[in-house]
Amino acid sequence: MLPQYISDAAANARRYAKMKNLTTEKVFGYGQEGYVLQTNKMTAVKAFYFPQHFRQELEVYQYLKLWRITEVAGFHIPQLISHVDQLKIIEMTVVAAPFIVDFVGARIDLPFDREDGWLANTMDLFENDWDRVKFAIWELEKHGVYLSDIHPGNIRCG
Repeated sequence: MLPQYISDAAANARRYAKMKNLTTEKVFGYGQEGYVLQTNKMTAVKAFYFPQHFRQELEVYQYLKLWRITEVAGFHIPQLISHVDQLKIIEMTVVAAPFIVDFVGARIDLPFDREDGWLANTMDLFENDWDRVKFAIWELEKHGVYLSDIHPGNIRCG
């Protein structure tokens, strides 16, 4: 049996889809904060398990929308389409690689103190793509968006 918070997120995704006259085509991905479904309108619906994660990610997407940031260093960034606070749902555009997704751990105008070994570990994750990824991260930081969850699942090069 699924934990209640997962069942609630699934029910909220169904409610949202019905409200917006959408059907969900497939699961794009899932993690500790929620899961993402592709819709028949080629959008993505992210259903969050917890309100604080929803609010954190929504804040970043609203910031990106306000400043019209749709890509950095050639990496596409999903665009906020809609959200429903009560359902903890964000609908966004679908992006193709190269892309940067999942901003739940990101912060606006507040850099992270990186632990020892972070750079080496992160470089190893991206191997030959590290210079390109590093430049994209730097470009986002120039806009005031600081990423915490940096790995190939969230930053895809090709």
